[in-house]
Amino acid sequence: MKKNSIKYLIYIFSIQFLLVSCNENETAVDFNFTGNISLSTSSITLFDDDSDVTLTFSPTEVKPDVTLQSVDILKGFPNGTATGTATVTGNTAIFSTSIFKPFFSKDRTGNLEFEVIANLSDGTSLSKGFTISVSRAGSISIEGTDAATLTKIPYQSPDSIYVVMINNSVDHKNATELLEWKKNKMGSYVTDGFTFNNSANDTLKLMNSNTIFDRYSATIGDTIYLRYILDNSITKDTLSSKIAIVSQLMGDSKTVTMGSNDAISYNFISRDASNPEITYEFPRTIKGTASSGIMFVKSSLTTTENETLFDSGDLFDTKNQFDSGTKTTDLSNVDTNDYYSYSVERDGKTYYGLLKIVSLIDPDKTFEKINIEFKEGKFL
Repeated sequence: MKKNSIKYLIYIFSIQFLLVSCNENETAVDFNFTGNISLSTSSITLFDDDSDVTLTFSPTEVKPDVTLQSVDILKGFPNGTATGTATVTGNTAIFSTSIFKPFFSKDRTGNLEFEVIANLSDGTSLSKGFTISVSRAGSISIEGTDAATLTKIPYQSPDSIYVVMINNSVDHKNATELLEWKKNKMGSYVTDGFTFNNSANDTLKLMNSNTIFDRYSATIGDTIYLRYILDNSITKDTLSSKIAIVSQLMGDSKTVTMGSNDAISYNFISRDASNPEITYEFPRTIKGTASSGIMFVKSSLTTTENETLFDSGDLFDTKNQFDSGTKTTDLSNVDTNDYYSYSVERDGKTYYGLLKIVSLIDPDKTFEKINIEFKEGKFL
């Protein structure tokens, strides 16, 4: 009785083992443990559309003499469609990725899923599914000194930090390389003229006398589109990047209240009375200090236009307003909603700013208050 119980347990264990084996993913549909099939690669590029892939059959110790006889390739897994065969030599088989066309001719990337049926010398067969990922043959990006991919560049910013990085596949089947560009979405692509050095990586440096602004005549509001083309007459791959040219902006706005009981002297940077750039005088007067050299221009824009400019904080528009107006050091009889642009030199750098009279409290009285909001910045 004890022996029968042991046999029963062995039988149950054997059944469970087979059931577990049947549920393993990508294993042979052969329960005689004939062997296994392995693949030489799991990834290719679009330009590997006629490349050899090697399959290897490895028999097990249970049946060491079993050999590979023929191999069928089915596109899709499971329930694939017969696509081709592999050439068998010994226990290896080779097939070309060209059997999967038109997957490649449509310039698509993704995963190739296929089934391999290996017919063996003992009359059995192994079935196994495989996946090969298909990627682009290169990439293109516009980067800065910190290697971060850029989507926007401030107009007339330092020109030494921008480069176009073109990363090529090490082997893209002797494809012709071309860089093209256009300005704005409705523009037409033209050849850039960039010379490739046939290395794995090429770099177009947009610096010195060859800035992105000069090379492509780009200004504020423009978007430059770049595309990198690989073409070997069989397969073509196009990779694109773009970058918008934006204005330079001032920092966030700040506030100060000036008056005989409030700030009499003020520095826009330190935000205190040290090295003052403006001073308050009664009544309703703000003066630039001689030591700072600060100059003001009263705005002639409408209230709506002034608010728009102030909210945007556009440095170029602020500079244009200042340059085109009448300069003064004294702001007399200031009133609510007066707007001014200003310019001041600090440590060899020119700062431009906007100043708004937000409100007056008890104007023309001894302890009047002038509430001011301002923002400023300097060009990069």
